[in-house]
Amino acid sequence: MIYYKQEKFNLAEIHFKKALSINPQSSVLLCHIGVVQHALKKSDAALETLNRAIGIDPKNPLCKFHRASILFANDKYKAALQELEELKQIVPKESLVYFLIGKVYKKLGQTHLALMNFSWAMDLDPKGANNQIKEAIDKRYLPEDEVTEVDDSQDSSFMTDADDTQLHTPESDDVL
Repeated sequence: MIYYKQEKFNLAEIHFKKALSINPQSSVLLCHIGVVQHALKKSDAALETLNRAIGIDPKNPLCKFHRASILFANDKYKAALQELEELKQIVPKESLVYFLIGKVYKKLGQTHLALMNFSWAMDLDPKGANNQIKEAIDKRYLPEDEVTEVDDSQDSSFMTDADDTQLHTPESDDVL
């Protein structure tokens, strides 16, 4: 995790795989490996790894969220939306799920559904711990060039700290 936080993704992948050799049935470790692989621009391998993790624990919300995020990053918006709708059934009060659904709808050009989901995300997170929600709503008024630049700069931070603190599974506490 330290290597991951330091963005030393190659070393993080090596050590997560060593941990996986000790506990090969850990969906949490597979999930972390998938996130690292995506950071290393190995999106196909990341999706395969996350699919393995979900095969072990189909209800692991963290793995499903990361899979949806990777699908979104690879412009597979319909598949990401389907994954997020399933995730919404598992964790119905998770603001980050609604936020990502809003981003998907925004990319699909369905602004009204995007704003509705951004609004739900803000209702679930009224203290604004995720200021990205408000920024995403504000961004719809910026020219598209500026929106792309802002989106790219925030996606990496969105996928590191927010998911670790908010989408926990019972197994993740045991592993740490």
